[in-house]
Amino acid sequence: MSEGRSQRFDAWRPALLALATLALYAPVAGHSFLNTDDPQYVTENARVLEGLSWANARWALTTLEFASWSPLTWLSHLVDTDLFGPRAGARLVENALWHALASAALYAALARATGRRGRSFVAAGLFALHPLHVESVAWVSSRKDVLSGLFWMLAMGAHVRWAQERRRSSYAALGLYTLLGLAAKPVVATLPLVLLLLDLWPLERLRSTPKEERVRAIRRLVVEKLPLFALATATLGLAWQAQRRAGAMVDLELVPPALRLANALRSCVLYLIHALWPANLAAFYPYPADLLSTASSRIAIAGCAVALTALSAGALAARRPRPWLAIGWLWYLVVLTPMVGLVQLGRQAMADRYSYLPLVGIFVAVAWEAADAGSRLRAPRWLIASGSALVLAAFAAVSWHQIRFWRDSVTLFEHAVAVTGPNAIAHNNLGAGLAATGRIDAARAEFETAVAIDPSYARARENLALSLQALGRRDEAASQFRANLAIDPERAPSHFGLAHLMVEEGELEAAVEEYRRGLASEPTHAAARSNLGFALLQLGRPGEAAAELAEAVREDPKRLETRIQLADALLASDRAEEALAQIREAVALAPGRADLRSRLAIVLARLGRNPEAREEMERAPSPRPDR
Repeated sequence: MSEGRSQRFDAWRPALLALATLALYAPVAGHSFLNTDDPQYVTENARVLEGLSWANARWALTTLEFASWSPLTWLSHLVDTDLFGPRAGARLVENALWHALASAALYAALARATGRRGRSFVAAGLFALHPLHVESVAWVSSRKDVLSGLFWMLAMGAHVRWAQERRRSSYAALGLYTLLGLAAKPVVATLPLVLLLLDLWPLERLRSTPKEERVRAIRRLVVEKLPLFALATATLGLAWQAQRRAGAMVDLELVPPALRLANALRSCVLYLIHALWPANLAAFYPYPADLLSTASSRIAIAGCAVALTALSAGALAARRPRPWLAIGWLWYLVVLTPMVGLVQLGRQAMADRYSYLPLVGIFVAVAWEAADAGSRLRAPRWLIASGSALVLAAFAAVSWHQIRFWRDSVTLFEHAVAVTGPNAIAHNNLGAGLAATGRIDAARAEFETAVAIDPSYARARENLALSLQALGRRDEAASQFRANLAIDPERAPSHFGLAHLMVEEGELEAAVEEYRRGLASEPTHAAARSNLGFALLQLGRPGEAAAELAEAVREDPKRLETRIQLADALLASDRAEEALAQIREAVALAPGRADLRSRLAIVLARLGRNPEAREEMERAPSPRPDR
């Protein structure tokens, strides 16, 4: 597009970007929740399912759940529950809206900083429409990406206004947007470093500074951002604490430093390749088994190191005539470094969502370099604009194709299995998706494949055991649980699974011991403790049962059936007054259940309170016949 259009037309460019983005992501309105992370963030998160309240708002602001401090993200999920209930599609449309606004804000910041509206539009268009960003938009759990992206772009715009106008309101807005971005996702901690890069170009805040004053001027720019660095440091401290507490960091013995560095080099190059040619994108990329084990793999890693060195040297060498190359490249490296795997979180080698903010630097460099090359070659503006439009349309077409893979768990992980090769986690998640739709035997086959790829993958083996149990193959299921326990004797889910099988076989004494072994490792597991209490009650040990069931109720006060069992255990222990309190709590949780009113009447009668017992029997809802 022409750089010389009127300001009036320029006002439509961010709107056009936003509308194009929303149109591209319109299909997500019909998508479902996914079985990876969505249960923890929404569908099985008791707090989120309750919606917004003062108590839940306090929880959102203080929790380190899910290995992160991201209160703004949690608050958005709480509000969504009140607005949309259990619908995934509406939440995903909201993701698309935040991404669209982030794209428009990026355009506005670049256009104001450079005065180059056409180039800014292309860079922001690449951000809006690129297939690598589908994961961040089409997945409910990636709300933190699009929220942090929006406030990152708004902070950039505020910084540009501050640099150009020096208004205190602009600096205050910069601090506020930075804080909100950090509260959405800690990756915004790299923003102050990027703002220093932008001071060099396009803001050129050192351009008129004499050489002898450069060091002092740079110091002023750094001091100016010290409040932002302080916010970033505090947020990183909370994130580090959350990840350590959750055990999200992979031990150095499992992934040694040499492997981490090799994967970091490989990932930096692969993100660039995927940015240029976005083929075979997947929801999960497994850690390469042969990353440094063969001569060819070591040569490939050495090639990645040489390529990154050459790109860095080339960008820095051209920093004076074409500064956008150096600034865009350094943006990419600086923002990607915390997510490139040097500190390994989880089992993935890389993830498309990690490129959401880093690639902005590459998009800026590409947009400016393409336009500059066109100017040097004296290409007509209409030709440059047409070429840019074709590139954006091509990426949008690939994104449209990629979005459809995210409609449900089965489709998503079928695609991941097809394009990534041996991938234990993709097979496990595909199996979980199949099991959720009732295709148990097909799920079993996927779990078996996952275990064959990675015999130490405990969750896949447990899922295999559960599928075998559902198919009536209990002995095989028990052997899978025991195989897990042979590797990790403290693996609580396997103890619980084996205990469930023992209960089904009537082996209650053995089941009690398995529950207790599991609870030694995971003492706050309310469901397992409830099952232990029920097994003890069946064994005629009501006193022990009452103690376990009371603890389960303390862990989860809304477990209705556990309260009922606790009342039964208390009655069997001649503690009728305590049983009465539990039954009253159960009635409060489910006032429409006639059987609970009847139980309440029985307990009242046992205590000699017959008038109250008759009153409760009269209040019990009568069953209605079908018509």
